[in-house]
Amino acid sequence: AFHHEARQLPDGKILVLASTEQFFTDVQGEGEVNVLGDSILVLDQELNVLWAWDGFDHLDVRRAAVGGEVCTPRSGGCPAFYNSPKANDWLHGNSVQYTPDGHLLYSSRHQDWMIKIEYDGGAGSGRIIWKLGKDGDFTLASGDSAEWFSYQHDGQMAPDGTMTIFDNGNTRFRQDATVRSRGQALVLDETNKIARLALNADLGVYSMALGSAALLGNGHYHFNAGISPRQPTS
Repeated sequence: AFHHEARQLPDGKILVLASTEQFFTDVQGEGEVNVLGDSILVLDQELNVLWAWDGFDHLDVRRAAVGGEVCTPRSGGCPAFYNSPKANDWLHGNSVQYTPDGHLLYSSRHQDWMIKIEYDGGAGSGRIIWKLGKDGDFTLASGDSAEWFSYQHDGQMAPDGTMTIFDNGNTRFRQDATVRSRGQALVLDETNKIARLALNADLGVYSMALGSAALLGNGHYHFNAGISPRQPTS
């Protein structure tokens, strides 16, 4: 099933995000478990597949979704799946962007990670270059792990190495129902794997799903909240 993302690449090819499913035994649960993953495909104008990446080949399936999410047929936010009455929503990718240096930036909402993938104009192996987020490859310059995004949307890289991202904050919200979503800009030192927050804006509302982030042409930032349940009064 295709979901969330379709973009035209600079060379005219089409970048899309799709779901896959595989069965595992005693992984992410007892006995046989159906696990939903993600594939990234690059298509030509006739929709022939030119390049493909599969999360099952490059990520550790033993690391379950942070919130233990499970999909059932026609449940909200889940892609179509066909081989069981329920499936673990392991990755829940929600965006893929072509980076200024020719690779791919993939958002895995249920891992709390932004992942850079070697694409190299179609010649890349698909290896993981880095994972950004809690328990990933980068250290926050502040040392404060509470600054990490979670259940994020719309991560994008600017040519100067700044990433804009909508931090939904679901992981934080499960621990404290008064927290709110944030708009973030992170400056990445990819050589030394250090991330520094240039912006960490409280958006005044908790957006449990959806959302977008953008660096505007005038240097300002725009963040758009998605689904926002009623806020606590405290």
